[in-house]
Amino acid sequence: MSPSTVSVLLPSYNRAPYVERAIRSALDQTYQDIEVIVVDDGSTDNTGEVVRHITDPRVRYIYQENKGICGALNAAFHAANGPYIAIMGSDDIWLPELLTEEVRVLETQPGIGLVYARAQGMDVNEIPLTKFLGVPEKYPGQTFKSLIYGDHVCGITTVVRRKHIEEVGLWDENIIANEDWDMWLRLSLVCQFHFIDKVLARYRVHSGNITGIKSDRFARLTLDRVRVVDKVYARPDLPPEILDMKQVAYRNVYVDVGLRWMSARKWRESLNYFGKAVRFSGKPSVTVVRILYLIAFRDLLSKQVWGTQLINALICWRRRWAG
Repeated sequence: MSPSTVSVLLPSYNRAPYVERAIRSALDQTYQDIEVIVVDDGSTDNTGEVVRHITDPRVRYIYQENKGICGALNAAFHAANGPYIAIMGSDDIWLPELLTEEVRVLETQPGIGLVYARAQGMDVNEIPLTKFLGVPEKYPGQTFKSLIYGDHVCGITTVVRRKHIEEVGLWDENIIANEDWDMWLRLSLVCQFHFIDKVLARYRVHSGNITGIKSDRFARLTLDRVRVVDKVYARPDLPPEILDMKQVAYRNVYVDVGLRWMSARKWRESLNYFGKAVRFSGKPSVTVVRILYLIAFRDLLSKQVWGTQLINALICWRRRWAG
């Protein structure tokens, strides 16, 4: 059998209730030239049994001892054959047109290296929620700068040229989450990104989410967000405009972590990171206003379709006013 055009990397750990639905949503794409590589990262439930029950020859199952999501992604990548690499979560689903829409961009625009779109939240029963991921770049045409400001890419909607991953290196196995942000930052140095302003996937919100507030690794996850920024500013080859953003980058990641601790109702930790943001920013009053804005407005507006559209419109207006 000749290599498929798109290799879908699907790491899974104890996702027996959801993994079949995720795989089926990939197999049911209107774009059919795919392979789905499921890496079972040492599951203790019946994930393997569920996957092996799927008889479609495009699905391959690999079991390994638990290495974390980066180890599973790396194993899947080594097994992949396609020139395009797509990434999906084992508890999420793709809408049928995702690959058709995104592969079309890669096929018609050779300068684009990575394509992503929006995803909408859903509950355990696949009832849509008013939560959305994936937004345009803050600084159009300056992907690295935009990603330093904050992660805007929705990982479960990404399709990327294999050659670019080979160019920047695989997923960092020292990071247990936020591995996607780290990867996008490295990829943005070697290729252009393209955003499709459509909901093309759904991500499942449930108590077992690794990045959720109930995760037993939540504290480590928040630390890893800061480590991603640390990795960037440890590079010796950063251009001046990125070095000039260092205060903003750390301010933003500290605020983001503070908001995450707030959502977990860990007030001391939240205030600790908000304090770091204020001290590091160089503009304490501006940072306090930003924190209050994000608490009072963005966390509410981002849960509504119209709210997301309003935020994007305000960002565009601000860009035109500034430019």
